[in-house]
Amino acid sequence: LHGASETTVSMEENVKQYIQDIYDKSNEVSIKAKTKNRVLDVIINKYALLCKDKNIRFTTVAPNENLSFISDYDLSAILDNILRNAIERAEKETDPYIELTLDCDNKFHKIILKNSCSSEPIADKDTLITTKENKKFHGYGMRSVAKALKNYNCKFEWMFENNEFKIVILI
Repeated sequence: LHGASETTVSMEENVKQYIQDIYDKSNEVSIKAKTKNRVLDVIINKYALLCKDKNIRFTTVAPNENLSFISDYDLSAILDNILRNAIERAEKETDPYIELTLDCDNKFHKIILKNSCSSEPIADKDTLITTKENKKFHGYGMRSVAKALKNYNCKFEWMFENNEFKIVILI
C-alpha cells in the first residue's frame, strides 16, 4: 500500500510537469488560449500547435466558458480524446479543419467540436467504432470520454452531415 501511494504521488507530479512543459512551450509561440483555466489553455494550445504542424485550420471560440467545474483529469480525458480523433480524421482530408467551441448559457455548458470528414463514421447504434486496424489496442478514447462525462449531468451526441463530423456535449 505504501508503494501505491508513492506511485500515485509520482504520477501526479509527472502530470503537473507535463502540463507545465506544454504551458511553457505554448508561451514561446503566438498561439495562446486565454480561458482562465490553465489546463484548458494547455489542451487548446497543444492541439493548436499540432494542427499548425499538420496544416489543419484550427479555430477555437470560448467567449465566456472555462469549464472550471470539471476536474483536470476529466477535462483532459474528454478534450484530449475528441481532439486527437479530430486530428486523425482531419489530416486525411483535402481541406482539413477543426473548430472547437466552448460556451455557456442559462441552461448548459457546451462543448462543440466540428471537423472535416468525408466519410461517415462507423457506429454500432450510438457508439462509435474505431477504424484503426488493431482493434485490440484502439477504441478506448471514446469510452474514456463517456466515463468522464458520467461524473457530470451530460448529454453527448455526435452527427455526420455534409462532410463534417460534429460532437455536441451539453453539461
